[in-house]
Amino acid sequence: MHLVPPGMFLTEGWAVHSVHSCSRFFMKLMYLVLSFVFALPLCALARDIAPVVSGEWLEKNLNDSKLVIIDIRKVEEYKEGNIPNSINIFYGTWDVKKQGLDNELPEDDDLFDAIGSAGITAASHVVVVGNTDSTTDQANLTRVAWTLLYRGVENVAILDGGLNAWKGAKKTIPTEVAKPKAGTYQGKANKALFEAKAYVLKKIGKAHIVDTRQRSAGICDERAVDRNHSIS
Repeated sequence: MHLVPPGMFLTEGWAVHSVHSCSRFFMKLMYLVLSFVFALPLCALARDIAPVVSGEWLEKNLNDSKLVIIDIRKVEEYKEGNIPNSINIFYGTWDVKKQGLDNELPEDDDLFDAIGSAGITAASHVVVVGNTDSTTDQANLTRVAWTLLYRGVENVAILDGGLNAWKGAKKTIPTEVAKPKAGTYQGKANKALFEAKAYVLKKIGKAHIVDTRQRSAGICDERAVDRNHSIS
């Protein structure tokens, strides 16, 4: 089955394809999409943490035994300074290229290994952190959070402003490499986060589809969108 690329969320009334947009607008939209995606498929389940957490919240909860902080930057960046107790699992672990398509989900076994190696369990409170310098950095944060949600980790959040905001607030940045309590993770995929291409095609004209790709030449102008490569 060909699945909609990661970032597409579709219900009877809504579809959101999260790829890129202009930086400030994009960050706000990604937070909204993340909150929306977290809320609807799991409306029957209780969440213990918000989908976006502040640096102040994270600092106060650093010693929480349930907390697992995932730093998705490159290892060399992580070693230069990181949030205390954060575990470095590079973004490239969370997506692969399949049949010429970027950002596809890894095989289940590979995902389970990555999640388990970070010490994540079904009861964990996971916060994903990384840089927010570019729209790609921002998208990567929400993509990893979405992937964890898809694989059955219910309490997942991203850090508001990422490492940039954490450093800007002069919070602790140690250089020690944290060692996780690795284990075996076996989760259940939340298939509600996926819809097949055929389903999307049937919903054209019925569902609301929001295309957040980057505007031409980096200009936030609706007239600059390439209409020849959009869903209509």
